[in-house]
Amino acid sequence: MGLINGFCSLMIILIINIIALSTDLNHVAAQVDFKTCANGTMTKECGHSLGQRVALNTGLPPTDDCCSALVNVGRPCHDAFVQFHVKEHDYVGTKAALLQRGNEIWNDCVDVVKFGFPPAEAPNLDVAGQAVDFKTCANGIMTKQCGESIRRTVAMNEGPPPTDECCAELVMVGKPCHDAYVQERHVKVHDFVGSVADLLRRSDQVWTQCFNSFLDISTDHAIEP
Repeated sequence: MGLINGFCSLMIILIINIIALSTDLNHVAAQVDFKTCANGTMTKECGHSLGQRVALNTGLPPTDDCCSALVNVGRPCHDAFVQFHVKEHDYVGTKAALLQRGNEIWNDCVDVVKFGFPPAEAPNLDVAGQAVDFKTCANGIMTKQCGESIRRTVAMNEGPPPTDECCAELVMVGKPCHDAYVQERHVKVHDFVGSVADLLRRSDQVWTQCFNSFLDISTDHAIEP
């Protein structure tokens, strides 16, 4: 029972830390270039729609496809976009209102993706990783232990699957970062077991499982602001 209580406490702390990113963006956003982190994933129309809603508080909510693209680029990229508006003071209302809108848009889009896609069809763009540097895109977000766990599961096809905590870190860095890691670190140097198809299949499985795990945890431990 003690182990169960300890695990639950750890997960609650993890969710609190994740939610805290919505109000303290500097640590993560400072490491992400919002001008390039969505390349190959988000259309200009989607980016414009998000800008209208978040910065100017006008326009229609983002479409389901736009929400899918937003979740694919990851929370750090979204936060970097919001932080840009904070620094430029390019928004209506107060800074607190801007951060609230940014957080609401992210949460709404996560809900759209969660209920709009069956578990086996979590958003997945194979070419998205070409726009990011896998050596730096997870800095400050993913621990070395988590990265090693993902490497062993995806590339070596061994070891236990990533923990829920590690899955949350993976989703936070975003699908483009994950895809870039697989392509640059393993496909190009042939550092994996089995065929390329096997490697990519394992990569998609890990992402999908982690994506669904993250959404389940976020729903079960939702914390009111």
